[in-house]
Amino acid sequence: MPLPPIQFLFDHACGAFRQAGITLPVDWQPPGSQFSLAMPPAQRCVFGVGADSLLRQATLNHYHVQTARDISVQLEKFLYGMARALHTALGTWLAQAVMRGVVVNGSVGELRPGGVLGPSLGPLILQSAPRATLQEEKYACAVAKAVQRAWQDWHWGLNGVLAYPSLALVSGPQAAPTCNTPLILGRLVSSQEPALEADPLGAAMVRELNDSCAQHAQPVLQALAAGFSRTWHELKGNTQIINVVAVGPVPGFSPPAVCAAPVVNGHAAGETGCFQ
Repeated sequence: MPLPPIQFLFDHACGAFRQAGITLPVDWQPPGSQFSLAMPPAQRCVFGVGADSLLRQATLNHYHVQTARDISVQLEKFLYGMARALHTALGTWLAQAVMRGVVVNGSVGELRPGGVLGPSLGPLILQSAPRATLQEEKYACAVAKAVQRAWQDWHWGLNGVLAYPSLALVSGPQAAPTCNTPLILGRLVSSQEPALEADPLGAAMVRELNDSCAQHAQPVLQALAAGFSRTWHELKGNTQIINVVAVGPVPGFSPPAVCAAPVVNGHAAGETGCFQ
């Protein structure tokens, strides 16, 4: 499978979030000696959260540790739900994407911008994104809108060359339907690729959220952007473009003087399943 598992996206998102080093309570300042004396000795110093926790505790006070642990669990649940939604949307896009308008001359098929078409990612993401609360709805919509725009701009801009070696010389007036030589998706280029890198994509998500009061919005959205971007890079490197079928005339074929000639102004297209 060209698409990494959900856990891959989730792990990279969690790793990016941990790098923010968020501690709860935020900006904690000890109020004085009475704070520790106001609770039983057993609650003044307890075991802290584990190394894999998304959030750290300001002190080993029971309440600080429990707060960091509880909110980390909630946040992990949301990040996993979003990772699953993004992963599902990517899988659907790969299954339904097609290629059109490839121009074939000889052994070369030229894919031009606008030739890769697929379903919009935004609605696909929202179909399975966590949206049980108003906050989850806002974050999910921000992620979906930013990813949809960046992904659409990227795949509409894809261009490059597909190979058809046997069409360089065809013995006949018309080339039989011919599949391309398998090509790694990453060999195609798009002027809009930078928008799918982690930092620009995260910034786009923050703009879509448009809530300056949302606590930790930037690290949460940047984490999802990092996980998605890393998955996109893996997808590009592992996805093959196959079965883009070319046909076309061979105007130079003129036996007995010319018994084989190249295809000229042929065309090629790939149906669903051409991205494997």
